[in-house]
Amino acid sequence: MLIDWFTVTAQVLNFLVLVWLLKRFLYRPILDTMNAREQKIATQLRDAEAQKAEAAAERQGLRAARAEFEARKDALLHQAQAEAEATRQQLNEAARQEVEANRTKWYETLRDEQTRLSAEFSRRVQEEVFAIARQTLQDLASEQLEEQIASTFTTRLRALDGDEKKQIATLVRTSRCPLQIRSAFDLPAPTRAQIENAITKDLACDVRVEFQQAADLVAGIELITDGHRISWSVRGYLSSLGESVKSDAISPAEPAGSGSRAKDVVPLRTANDPKAYES
Repeated sequence: MLIDWFTVTAQVLNFLVLVWLLKRFLYRPILDTMNAREQKIATQLRDAEAQKAEAAAERQGLRAARAEFEARKDALLHQAQAEAEATRQQLNEAARQEVEANRTKWYETLRDEQTRLSAEFSRRVQEEVFAIARQTLQDLASEQLEEQIASTFTTRLRALDGDEKKQIATLVRTSRCPLQIRSAFDLPAPTRAQIENAITKDLACDVRVEFQQAADLVAGIELITDGHRISWSVRGYLSSLGESVKSDAISPAEPAGSGSRAKDVVPLRTANDPKAYES
């Protein structure tokens, strides 16, 4: 019997190819799937054991926490009862002391109310007096009086000493705004020229001057530059006197008109003018 080695070789080769194909496309996926399933089952078993152990530990912890809670509840209950009793005694004592204190406080309040009413009455009388004085002076004010005040203002501006003139001149020169002259009445042209001449010559300042009318001055005149103010007005006198009366610390009286002298120009801080000079 003759053997056809070519056929044998071809069959062997076909068999090897078939084995490789089965291993590559059939056995390998099946083996991989089986391995993955085994690993998944092992992981699930481990997780189940861990969860079981965790549940046991949690159950034990809950038992311990419950026991601790019961013990703490009893302790807090006893403490609350003791504190309630102590509070009851304190409240009884406090109520007794409050009754005693209220009796004394009532007498003190009555005395303070009498003092307050007396002070309120005095304050209202003072306000009415100042209001009447302000209204009376406002009724007496006139353009002729305003011209005389402006003339006196320029005279006293010229009477400033060297240091004060230098200080005011510096403020005027460094001001970023025009120089403002405020008066209760509209000043006539000659009076305005007189004031401008005093500022230009006596203060050696060449600045633009704006004249404004301010009825709240009652009678008087103000020089305002960049937040600073030099004032001589009835309003200033009334305000100063009112503050002195309110503070019950009136200083010795000064001669009439002394508040407008150059040497009496002092720094004054007000709510509207952070940097103000008023006389």
